[in-house]
Amino acid sequence: MKKLLILILLITFNVTYSQEYNQHSLIKVKERGEYLALSYGMTKVNDITSGIIGIRMMGITNHTWAMGLSVNGIFTGKEPYLDNNRQAKYFGGYGGFLLQPTIFSHWVLHLSPSAAIGGGWLGLYEIQDDNYRTYTDQESIFGYFQPGLEIEMNVTETFRMAFGVHYMMKYNINDWSDIDPKIDELSFIIYLKWGRF
Repeated sequence: MKKLLILILLITFNVTYSQEYNQHSLIKVKERGEYLALSYGMTKVNDITSGIIGIRMMGITNHTWAMGLSVNGIFTGKEPYLDNNRQAKYFGGYGGFLLQPTIFSHWVLHLSPSAAIGGGWLGLYEIQDDNYRTYTDQESIFGYFQPGLEIEMNVTETFRMAFGVHYMMKYNINDWSDIDPKIDELSFIIYLKWGRF
């Protein structure tokens, strides 16, 4: 009987303490959200105007801090890059971790700086004619850091549009590569975002 009474007292004390205990932390998470974004934009590869298509999958804390993954594909127009003036195109992509705080997110228009870090790959394929393509063994593997700034607009509670300017800072990983495409350039991108902000 005494042991049972002691057990009940211990359980009661533990429940009471748990209810009154407030954990102290650097950032208190009051609300969580997430969003999915599709994007299209322009940049330059070796001074050739190139397209970028991308997708983001992000989690949001307290309507302010977004963290997640960003993946992008790059495609260029024809370039007389190979011998004998043969036409070729760059193709490839890059992706990595993205951190994106939002300033005054409750305003219709607001700012959202960002920083991304990750890796990518670019290769060349030769265009023989309109229907036939030969892939070359020329490729570049690289890491990157990409800061940026976006202007966002709250269209509805679950949909946002944004225009962003980003700058790619690339460093080569494969020193044996035959090509070293210059992609340390500004990119201009439009984003369509759906989620709980």
